[in-house]
Amino acid sequence: MSRVVEETPQERTKRWQEREAERADELRPKEAICSSCGKEMKEGEFIAVQGKILCAECYAQELEASMDMGAADGAGAG
Repeated sequence: MSRVVEETPQERTKRWQEREAERADELRPKEAICSSCGKEMKEGEFIAVQGKILCAECYAQELEASMDMGAADGAGAG
């Protein structure tokens, strides 16, 4: 006679995480257009940041601009 073995909470969590990871991979875009410059890119060539898809060049420019703004915020006579 076969006995049914119940799944442990850890096994159930692992199975759920694997299923969600597969689903996320299916939903990830294979191609994209940079929201800043309009460049067409394939998977692995773009970065999703704060709801925008950017090419590496536009991401670097945006990162540099945000660093400059941060430096300006802290440079007061306050």
